[in-house]
Amino acid sequence: MQGAKKIDPEVDRLFTQQMPPTCACKASRILPCGDPTVETSLPLSDSTRRILEKMQDVIGDVIQMKMNQLPDLTLATFREEYLKLDSESRQMALLLLATQFGVNAGVSLENLVTSHSEDKCDALENVRCRTEHDFFLCTPCLFTARLFEQINGEPWGLKFLLQLRTDVIAAIKEKNLSALHALDAELKGMFERLLVPACLQVKQITWENSAPLLEMIVAKEILHSIRNMDDLKRRLSAGRRCYGYFHPAVPGPLYWNLIPGMSKSVEAPAHTSWPCAAPYTAPPLYLLDTHSLLPAGLLEEQAYPRGCEPVTFCELALSNKLEGSIQSILYDEPPIAEEAATTAIFYAIAHTQTGLAGIEIGDSLIKTVIRVLRQDNPRIQTFCTLSPVLGFSQWLLPELESQIRFAQVDSESSRESDGVPASKENLLLPEEQDILVKACSEFSIGGESRSGLQIMRELLSSPGHEWAKSANVAVALRAPLMRLCARYLILEKKDGRALEFITNFHVLNGASVERLNWMGDTSHKALEQSAGMMVNYMYRLENLDTNTQLYLNKGIISVSPAIEEYLHGLVYSEKQEM
Repeated sequence: MQGAKKIDPEVDRLFTQQMPPTCACKASRILPCGDPTVETSLPLSDSTRRILEKMQDVIGDVIQMKMNQLPDLTLATFREEYLKLDSESRQMALLLLATQFGVNAGVSLENLVTSHSEDKCDALENVRCRTEHDFFLCTPCLFTARLFEQINGEPWGLKFLLQLRTDVIAAIKEKNLSALHALDAELKGMFERLLVPACLQVKQITWENSAPLLEMIVAKEILHSIRNMDDLKRRLSAGRRCYGYFHPAVPGPLYWNLIPGMSKSVEAPAHTSWPCAAPYTAPPLYLLDTHSLLPAGLLEEQAYPRGCEPVTFCELALSNKLEGSIQSILYDEPPIAEEAATTAIFYAIAHTQTGLAGIEIGDSLIKTVIRVLRQDNPRIQTFCTLSPVLGFSQWLLPELESQIRFAQVDSESSRESDGVPASKENLLLPEEQDILVKACSEFSIGGESRSGLQIMRELLSSPGHEWAKSANVAVALRAPLMRLCARYLILEKKDGRALEFITNFHVLNGASVERLNWMGDTSHKALEQSAGMMVNYMYRLENLDTNTQLYLNKGIISVSPAIEEYLHGLVYSEKQEM
């Protein structure tokens, strides 16, 4: 299948041999996949072996069951036994689940082998790898699907399945197996069906929320890290908003710890000792009421904080203009009173569940929050983002290096032939090179002996990024970097889609590329990754559907006139405004 990683058959064989022989033997009585002669290469404790055997018994019950519903006790046993395993044993349990029970044994593997063997250009081993991958990904996972559906019906089910996929993703990183990819695809497909906007509720997160919820916001906000309580309070106070998507079957940390055996099973916030503002009592009343999900005996008001944890959340600032500096949003006071705001600027979206990797629900969150903001304050009519430019330096530096080498070869061939060199597309315009060489005389890398391409490469790759502190150098770099950044965002594609991940996300959601912001983020991380560039994506509600269809059907990205000028090289530093 396209995009699939090549599976190492030797790794697949060796890791499969690590299954306990008792499990393989029992599995062979249910599906013709097990091999009783296989010996394990890992030492297993008696307790781990017993747990794996018990888990297999539960899975066998699922396969052989004649009822539509498994007893709750059977499902609870599966969960409890799985959660007793350490990470290494969980990998073995997942491999057991994926290889022995994940595929309908009635599907003919020979048919897939025949179809792939028709390609005479493929080596035999490539045919085997492709066949194996397609066999696991394309055949019906009847038994695991039935098990997951039954688990999802339990009060703890969705959260446990999220943890299960978290473990599957970790196992795939260590052992890139076809069967694990199939198990991951089964879980991912289930979450895509379950976590649709109609099943999610958007709620504002405030300073008055419970400490566990605030700790989660701190732990999961990785784009613009929250350093302390003052940072957090500033982002939740007037002029700033934080909204989350909540699902009633994804309970908050305190409720989760009340379920026996679950406290050690789920992802916990990284900040376990970080002091939070809100006490554990006085839970927020507006969050989803999940009292009906509580096990018997846990309905006491003091023991249960009414509320769930968000599956994703976004942060935004209210203003009366388009903002171009993330430092201003994060650390300055709001420019106007909240009720006078006309513009909402989304500057961060974060997911809280590793188990939802690859499932985009942030796009619908933005649109839902826009509707909420328009209802709360009809004056707000402009909706945009202030987003980083991921991978800009990673793309630009090799391009510079390539053109430097091309220029050297071109110069040598020109001298030999006394002709005009065949020019490659120039990253720098002639006037930009001249300005850059003159401006960098204060640096040892400057001077007439160096080309503008060489100077730019060495400046951008310097560890301290001293160029950002020099006004002359910054002015000289501004015009070419703005133009090249526009090219990177709009023209650089992969499989017909924008190469830059965030651009692809917002344009697919119907936004247009509105404005580039020079020195929009002056942090060391941003200077390293994107030369400090940030970009505004504009959400014009009347154009969202048209922009999405244009992008999907023709690969065309909607841009503002200012961005079009950058693409044609018509805008220079003296004409640019923030």
